[in-house]
Amino acid sequence: MDDDQGGRRFAASLASINVSVSGAFLESTFYLPMGTVLGVSFSLEPGAAPVRARAEIVREEREDGPGGRSGFGIRFLDFSGQTEVALARLFVGNRLRAFAEDYLRSQRARSLPNELERVVDVLSAWELLKATSTEADPWQAK
Repeated sequence: MDDDQGGRRFAASLASINVSVSGAFLESTFYLPMGTVLGVSFSLEPGAAPVRARAEIVREEREDGPGGRSGFGIRFLDFSGQTEVALARLFVGNRLRAFAEDYLRSQRARSLPNELERVVDVLSAWELLKATSTEADPWQAK
C-alpha cells in the first residue's frame, strides 16, 4: 500500500484463492478498510514473471461467516506491463490453443501469405465465434 507521498506503508504476503481475471480472494487474519487500494503482485506458476496490478478491497469475510474463511476480496483496477495477458491466458489459453490448431489446418488459413496474416485471421475467427455463439459462455469447458 502506498501513502500519498509514494512511500510504502504496509506490505504482506497472503495466499490467494479463487483468482479470476477481475479479482481474487486473499486469505487473511487481519482486515483493511473497504475501498483500500493495494499494489499486488503474484505468480501464476513457479518461475513465471509476476502479474502486477492495482486492486481495491471490495468485500471482507470473517471466519464466523458463511464458508468459514477469513480474508478479503479484491477487484483488479489496472495492470502493469501487460501482465494481465498472463492472467487471461491462464483461463483461455488451452481453449485458444486448441481453436488455433484446428483453424490453422483449414484451407483458408493455409492459403494466407504469411504468419502475421494467419494470426490475424485466427484472432478474427475467435472473436467471431464469441460474438455469434448462442451459449452464455462460449469458453465454458465442455
